[in-house]
Formats: sequence, structure tokens, C-alpha cells
Amino acid sequence: MERLSEEQREELKHELLGTCESVDAVLERLGYDVSLETAEDQLLDGANSVEMCPCCGWWFNSCDLEEGDDGIFKCEQCE
Repeated sequence: MERLSEEQREELKHELLGTCESVDAVLERLGYDVSLETAEDQLLDGANSVEMCPCCGWWFNSCDLEEGDDGIFKCEQCE
């Protein structure tokens, strides 16, 4: 498999949100056969993209991260 289906991508996003789990661990738990790089790229696809806060390592909807004075997008708690 080269890319996640829409359903798989949504499940991956759902599993990551509100956690500090690694993408690798969730892919393995769900049994998805896709490269880490592809999965991470697909998490940023679409209107409901998710990203990890680079400071605390927790997953958030991309729209919930705010750009700090340093130009890095962080969660509200880390900002």
C-alpha cells in the first residue's frame, strides 16, 4: 500500500488526537502498511489536518496551533 485510504487516514487522525503517541506506534497497532513519511504527509491533508506540537509532543487539530513569536506553531499551553 502506498497511501492510506480516506477512512484509514481519518482513523489515524482520530487515534492520534489528544495523545502523545508516535505515528509509527499507531500505524502498527492499526495494522496499516504505509511508510511513516507518507502517513505524516497525509495527516496534513484536507481541512481536518492534525499536527504534533513541537514543544510538548501532543497531537492537535492544526487549526488549534498558534504561531508564536519565534515563528513556530505551538499549542496554547506551550505558547
